[in-house]
Amino acid sequence: MLSYCWDGDQCHAIWLHDDRQAGEAGDDPVLRWLQAYFQGEHVPLPPLAEPFSPFQARMRRALLGIPRGQVCTYGDMARLLHTSPRAMGQALGANPLPILIPCHRVVVANGPGGFSCGVAWKRSLLTLEGAIRPEVSVLPTDNPSGYATGAEDYVHSAAMRRRTHHSQLDEPA
Repeated sequence: MLSYCWDGDQCHAIWLHDDRQAGEAGDDPVLRWLQAYFQGEHVPLPPLAEPFSPFQARMRRALLGIPRGQVCTYGDMARLLHTSPRAMGQALGANPLPILIPCHRVVVANGPGGFSCGVAWKRSLLTLEGAIRPEVSVLPTDNPSGYATGAEDYVHSAAMRRRTHHSQLDEPA
């Protein structure tokens, strides 16, 4: 399930969790963006809450520069932002807007690595984007670019739900 906080002007946070509680359907810019994302379409981001620090602003720009279907290692991202891989992992783990700010596209050199919302979500998102094959639990080691080529199509038939001011989306199967 995916839920988010939309105040009518901007998105403040997204949460990915295992809760399967149904809610009311709604319509707002975040929901429309998420629907497009899970259908493989590219649309402009909805308005987002401002980053908390200049570092988070630089990190957001760097993450948004990783194209769908590709990944970057923690080490490469750390070098780009002049920090350590461990600090990079901690900063990514604190990203309040996963998916919108695609922290799931940052991986360890030999696998997916961690994700604040759980590795299952990270694998599902990378599979959806074509960065890993559905039946593979780690990134292919025969591809020096760090992302899969010719990955099978992954169709996500998510049901959108809304609960008060939070919208929810079922986790990919």
